[in-house]
Amino acid sequence: MPSVNITPVSVLPKPRETTIHNGNEFQRLTIYVEVIIVVSHCCNESNVVGLDFSRFSNLREVRVGDDCFANVKDVHMTWLKKLEKVEFGSGCCQAAGGSFEVKECEKLKSVKIGDGCFVKVRVVVFIGGSLLALL
Repeated sequence: MPSVNITPVSVLPKPRETTIHNGNEFQRLTIYVEVIIVVSHCCNESNVVGLDFSRFSNLREVRVGDDCFANVKDVHMTWLKKLEKVEFGSGCCQAAGGSFEVKECEKLKSVKIGDGCFVKVRVVVFIGGSLLALL
């Protein structure tokens, strides 16, 4: 009889890059993800009102397409030591009030925000990290 190697589930590799098509997929993301890609025209469900990326300690990159997160008021990216790049396409995060906060992301090199994003937020904060030298 041929031998078979069985790998326990806990040892299987974690996905490094994940593409998101709706708010439920975003909620179910593993904390080990390194790259989050959100396709255009999604995550506009009425119950998706805030984004906190801070739980993704291995996150290196966030790429959000156009017209996403229509009802999101607050976006937080805090203590993401590996985060290097953040991009939001046009027309994202258009809810009134709230904030866009990036704090202590020491490797952050690039932030690109498309037209019509965050136009109704009250507070935009960038604290710490190497990106401040570029602003």
